Formats: sequence, C-alpha cells, structure tokens
Amino acid sequence: MQVFLLALGVIAIALLVVQGRYSNAGISAVLMGLWAWQALAYHLAFFTAINPLAYVFAALFLCGAAVFFWQGVVWRKMNFRITSGWRMWAAWGLILAGVIGIVLLIRSKPAATRLVAAS
Repeated sequence: MQVFLLALGVIAIALLVVQGRYSNAGISAVLMGLWAWQALAYHLAFFTAINPLAYVFAALFLCGAAVFFWQGVVWRKMNFRITSGWRMWAAWGLILAGVIGIVLLIRSKPAATRLVAAS
C-alpha cells in the first residue's frame, strides 16, 4: 500500500511540474484521496482503539477531502504552481524528505513497513 500511496504523491508532483490543462484538478483529486485514506485507514481503522478523539480527526480529514474535491475538482478553484523563494525550497525539502524517508523505510525495514501498514 505504501508504494501505491507513494506513486500517488509522485503523480501529484509530476502534475505540478508539467502543468497541463487538468493538472490542478488532478492534484486536488490526489490530495482528496490521500486525505480520505488518512481519515478511514488510519484514524477510523486504528487510531480509535487508543483515542476516542480519533473520530473527530477522521471527520475533519473527511471534511478536508471534501474541500479538495469540491473546490479543486468540481469548481477548479485551486491552483498549484511552482514559485520561487524560501517557501518553495521548504516545500521541496519536505517533499524530498517524505519520499526519501518512505523509500528508505521500505528498503531497510520490510517488517517495520508491514507493521506500520497494519497499525
């Protein structure tokens, strides 16, 4: 599952770099899917066992997914662009850290990766 989620992130980055006609809607759709997945597969499925507020977090994440869908996919009001300045470098640093981190985790600790996916 991590490879699939990582692939979605790479697709979103590719859409950001290429900037086609449907790039913004595609990025919004990827973000919607990731937020919905986080709500259902993490907060509802596992986090509720240790914290009753996980239901609130799941609802908030589903609301976030709905915003990405409604504003980004349906109404096309979200615009994702590469800019310059410190914010761009900070964003790319976080993206690279996330991608490199998950790849290193998958390669070095396959058992830990399964544990993360199951919890």
